[in-house]
Amino acid sequence: MLLAALCFTCAGLVSRFLASYLAGIGGEAGVLDAWLLVGGFSNPRFFGQFLTLCLPMLVVPLMLEKGLRRHAWPAGVLAVLAWTAVITSGTRGTWLGMTFAVVCLSCIGPAGRRWAGLQMTAAAIGAALFLLGMTVVPHMLGIEVVNHAGSRLNSSLSAREIIWQQAVETIIQHPLLGIGPMHLADLPNGVAAHPHQAWLQWAAEWGLPSALAVTLLAGYGAWAVFTVLRDRRGSRREEDVLRLCLAGALTASLAQAMVDGVLVMPYSQLWVALLGGWLLALQPGKMAQHGTHRPMRELAGWGTAFAASVAMLAFVAVRDYPHLQERADAFTRSLGGHLQPRFWMQGVINVTGNGRLASDTGRIR
Repeated sequence: MLLAALCFTCAGLVSRFLASYLAGIGGEAGVLDAWLLVGGFSNPRFFGQFLTLCLPMLVVPLMLEKGLRRHAWPAGVLAVLAWTAVITSGTRGTWLGMTFAVVCLSCIGPAGRRWAGLQMTAAAIGAALFLLGMTVVPHMLGIEVVNHAGSRLNSSLSAREIIWQQAVETIIQHPLLGIGPMHLADLPNGVAAHPHQAWLQWAAEWGLPSALAVTLLAGYGAWAVFTVLRDRRGSRREEDVLRLCLAGALTASLAQAMVDGVLVMPYSQLWVALLGGWLLALQPGKMAQHGTHRPMRELAGWGTAFAASVAMLAFVAVRDYPHLQERADAFTRSLGGHLQPRFWMQGVINVTGNGRLASDTGRIR
């Protein structure tokens, strides 16, 4: 069900991309804006963040010998079109994350090299379709292309050095406990509401001891997963193929998180949690010997906690939703500018001493 949801969501985005492209080519404006083709997100980078998680999973049917193998052709076409869309978006973080994942998984054996080969093939065909659709065809029709991905082929940090320096200075000033979760958004810098670098953000907001502990935990988890991948490097069983593709998705996403807000934006954050939990569930382990009633008690405990969490979130949603626009208007009247962070709708923590918050100028792309 999770794989189907991911594929259908990706298919919907690709369908919208194709429809927007045809509308742009057939229009009379004479201008084709590449970023308008990857809509549905408030920023093209968020589109890329989601496809970073999708692309490794789309090749699951192509790597199996039976079962989902019957969907290999649709999956292959979808993977190629998704690569075309993500190249068109100009999201360099996705390109970086997928390159890192391809290199890492190529080192674990035949299955990893097969996965990497499928990704590179889909990327190559997608790049060819991109050049045809965004360069050759517009040139023949006399259409100007705005925000062409070719302009993204540079080594510029897009002002990231400013927010990275701010995060480092915050770490130096508050090394033990940090300044609190999402409190970097309260420090105006004229660029962005977060540093677009997961480790620096964690260290600045939670403190160095917490960041080091999380790093060790992530490293231990990665070692455990890649040990299993190496042990089963030739397997084409569904469980092992899923584990490999999930590892590729999370590897690419975490690499992108070093230059982007993958773990900040709620949509990519949700999918990272879902795919991470799925990978943990596939991890083999020795089951402890329990009494016959203990598993049921544990299940009841987790179920109660889950139900309580859902009830609390539902209460907050019902209580606050009718007043969201009112609060947003009050924010604009009192401070003006763009809401920071965007997904809070009212992201002010403390304006005393800071005055008017600087707006996100959109310089990070």
